[in-house]
Order: sequence, then structure tokens, then C-alpha cells
Amino acid sequence: MKKTFAALLMGLFALTVAASAAPDGNERGISGYGPMLGMSLAKFCEKDFENGLKAGLILGGFVNYQLTQRISLAGQLLFVQKGYTCSDTDAFGIYKSRRTLNYFELPILAKYSFGENTLGYYAFAGPSFGFQVGGKYTYEYDGVKGEDTDMSHFKGMDLGLRFGGGLDYPICSGRLGFELGFELGLCNIYADSDGYYSARNFAVLLMFFYVFGGR
Repeated sequence: MKKTFAALLMGLFALTVAASAAPDGNERGISGYGPMLGMSLAKFCEKDFENGLKAGLILGGFVNYQLTQRISLAGQLLFVQKGYTCSDTDAFGIYKSRRTLNYFELPILAKYSFGENTLGYYAFAGPSFGFQVGGKYTYEYDGVKGEDTDMSHFKGMDLGLRFGGGLDYPICSGRLGFELGFELGLCNIYADSDGYYSARNFAVLLMFFYVFGGR
């Protein structure tokens, strides 16, 4: 986990350096950058497997590249926790489990902005490339607890479609914003399943962010 956060911090530093020469107004070029912090609500989309939403951490940053007055591209580097929760009951007791899958995600999002300089709001959509960096499985059954950190039966890469919207408002010399997104997994995340097991990630993403450099 320490290596994961170290790599994330290095990536955020690179984004910040790249954004240090942000242009003013509506010029074509980098128009804003900043940190993102939030929460994911995730589950598996898997046939014949009932599971519920699991809360996880989102941490990272972004850079916006302005194309026109209304259209821009947003590149993000995020640490995102996904997975699921599950609960079942049989003759021997209650079985509860919780799976966490950690990902580095690189979304490339097309954004269309509405509104004026005071309150800005926008819609976005685009692909998100995920790289699995470990996780954990915990369970409790009939008073017995256990844990497993072997994630080798899940693929190292994932691809999702992300879409949603957000808004931002001027605060000090930048803009404070909130973003609500949905991510639909496009690939089977099980490794070496021979097609027998198939599951895709699904997540609701709620994030706060701060924009340096204007919009």
C-alpha cells in the first residue's frame, strides 16, 4: 500500500508540473488542475451472485485541457477502491463477506460546460483505464473471521465507461466543485476463468475537487 500511494503522489506531482503554465481565458491549452477526494460505492455485476454496494476511497488529481469555450478534455489520475459486500444465512449461521479491489485509474473524459463564470456546471463521458494494485477479502461465518489478500485470480487491467456531471463555484483564487459519476465495467475482471465466471465492476463515484488556474 505504501508503494501504491508513493506512485500516486509521483503521478500527481507530474500533473502539477505539466499544468504550471496554464493559459488564461479561453485559449486552447491547459486551463485548470487540482486535487480530487471522494468516495466510491461499488459492486460486482455478476449473474446469479447477489451482492451489495461497498464504500471505498477515491484520491487523486486532474488536468483540464481546453479545446473550445465549452468543450474540454479532463485527464485524471486516481486511486479508487472497488469491490462488493455480501451477506447470506444458512442453517449454521450468517455469512458476511467484503471484497476490496484497489485500482489506479486513468480516465480520459470529454466535458461540455454550461453556465457562466459564477456557477459552472458540466456533463462528461469517456473511457477509464484501470490497473489493479491489490486488495483484500474478509469474511465472518458462525463467529469465525478470516482474511485473504491474494488477488491473483483477478485481472491486472480493467476498462470502464465513465459518465456523469459536476458543478463548481469560485472560492478564493480558484474554484471548488463536486462531481457525480457512474462507471460501467466493460470487461470480465476474473482471470483464467475460461468463461465460466464472469463479472464486471460497477461504481458510483462522488468526488470533491479544487481547480487551480481558472476554467
